[in-house]
Amino acid sequence: MDQEQLRKRFKAGFLAASKNFDENDLNVDLSGKSFMLNGANTGIGKRVTMELAKRGGTVHMICQHADEKTRKEIVEKTGNMNIHLHVLELSKPRDVYDFATKFAEGWKELHVLVNNAADVVKTRDITEYGLETNFAINTMGPYLLTKTLLPTINRTPGSRVVMVSTGGVYKEKLNLSDLNNEHMEPFDGHDCYTRSKRQQLIMNETWAKEYPNVHFSTMRPGIVDTPLLYKYLPVERIQIMRANDILRTPEQGADTIVWLCAAEKVAQQPNAQFYLDRSVVPEHLPGLDTDSSFEEKRQLMRYLEKLADDVRKDA
Repeated sequence: MDQEQLRKRFKAGFLAASKNFDENDLNVDLSGKSFMLNGANTGIGKRVTMELAKRGGTVHMICQHADEKTRKEIVEKTGNMNIHLHVLELSKPRDVYDFATKFAEGWKELHVLVNNAADVVKTRDITEYGLETNFAINTMGPYLLTKTLLPTINRTPGSRVVMVSTGGVYKEKLNLSDLNNEHMEPFDGHDCYTRSKRQQLIMNETWAKEYPNVHFSTMRPGIVDTPLLYKYLPVERIQIMRANDILRTPEQGADTIVWLCAAEKVAQQPNAQFYLDRSVVPEHLPGLDTDSSFEEKRQLMRYLEKLADDVRKDA
């Protein structure tokens, strides 16, 4: 990645890009619209929840723990009572499927789903479902949640799905030989994380063709000062970046997500694009062989659907 691409990932990149933002884009009333966001109580996710709530949206917060304190904080600061807390562990496919199925039965509309939650697990741990933990949280969880909710999303007018990605995806190519990260030697949780983000891009691209009435997008927030950053970079490096004030704030990292959720002009954008700071950016960088064939992408989707089907049969 060249120096210009690196600069764009930091606070300076956001500040430069924001000079061209249309402030009216987010001057919207979201009353009557429903949003679901995983990883909704910390970091970027908390900021997105706050911004959607401020504009009147009904927000379903999916959290790993029963964080009632954060839900109450958002209600108190925004005056919006329509903030719902759901506890869900994305690494447990059966729980994800059961939750999404029950949600679809109780809520007949879902205007926007944001897959924001992510983790970097540095040791190779296998869940009770036989999935490597990074793959379970970052790939299978979002796949099963989205796929189960898509019938509801598809029948909701003007609906959208947003995947939160990372700049690290640029070095990753789909690896069909080890989707579950079972054979990675040496094991690297960071690589597992970025592998999943490449898989998410392909998921969104595929769904955009299957559900043309739904607007799909992916975005990368830049390098943001959040708890996840401590799992991705050494503490000493983060401290240096903080001292030099180059990290993006959670508000800056959340801005494009909120824009993709709420701005009316987004609906006129072509489907399945990749964004940074409200602008389209490439999914692949020149000189890096990271694209995959149609057949390779289809094999990924078949693999994920097979895993999902096993979960449904067990339900």
